[in-house]
Amino acid sequence: MTNARGDHGTQVLIGVSGLPCAARSAMSGVMSHLILSPGMFVRHPQHPEWGVGQVQSRIGEMVTVSFVEAGKQVINGSKIALILVSDAEL
Repeated sequence: MTNARGDHGTQVLIGVSGLPCAARSAMSGVMSHLILSPGMFVRHPQHPEWGVGQVQSRIGEMVTVSFVEAGKQVINGSKIALILVSDAEL
């Protein structure tokens, strides 16, 4: 899967402008599951058909997300780089 940079590497975080400067700098444009908190909206990079999902919880590496088209999914955030959705995309 090609990301926003046009390569096949890690997924690029979309909509980082609302994050604190320190979080943006530490991430270097790559999504980290450690910044996810309940209420944030994300997309799964390998399942775009699931639509937008809302983070329900994050415990360690495990992120529970409720997706529009796939319901509640538990995702290992250290293996899948969820894509943050900005308010403008909702």
